[in-house]
Amino acid sequence: MAILYTQLALVDDKKVIVSAESPLSRHFETKYRDIFKDIEKISERFQNETHFCSAKSSYEGVLIYFKRFKEMLIISAVEVGLSKTSVSLFLERLRDRFVEEYGEDADRNGSYVRFEEVIREESKRFSKDRGMEETIGALQETKEVCIKNYTNVIQRGHKIEQLEMLSQRLQGVSEKFRKRSRKMHIEAVATQYLFYVGLAVFLFLAMYFFMK
Repeated sequence: MAILYTQLALVDDKKVIVSAESPLSRHFETKYRDIFKDIEKISERFQNETHFCSAKSSYEGVLIYFKRFKEMLIISAVEVGLSKTSVSLFLERLRDRFVEEYGEDADRNGSYVRFEEVIREESKRFSKDRGMEETIGALQETKEVCIKNYTNVIQRGHKIEQLEMLSQRLQGVSEKFRKRSRKMHIEAVATQYLFYVGLAVFLFLAMYFFMK
């Protein structure tokens, strides 16, 4: 699941000032020619839309996301399955980096070729990390199992060693998640799950000393 192609266009005259394929797109411009017509229609019909939106494309498995930032419209073709949050953050990130590099207002006669590399870089960064997805799933599952088993230990009076085993298991998954999270730009996701891990480990250790 990846961001395939992105373009930045001026709202007034619909002029594309810079565009680029993602390194993960597998020859997007050759494979998905008709999507450029879809993108052109969006530029005409939704040029005043200021919210983050999505639309169907001519190809199954590909969606088009877009958002207007003042006088600029950023549009991306994205494989179905990539979260809206990731795409939304990607568009915001592109806008921020453009402003950092060129200022608030784009010059219609300016050259922004260097920004193509920024698009490729950020496209790859915000595309789905399947390993991360699997780790998040494993962490969620482990958290639920640990909480369930923890409750059983308290209710049935099982040995405290079981709590230690559960705590170690949770810490192991947490460490794996932490290493993968370094690859992701979306720090909020990592922070959320690491908070749950820390809370769970704290509860386990607290109960260990309480019951000791």
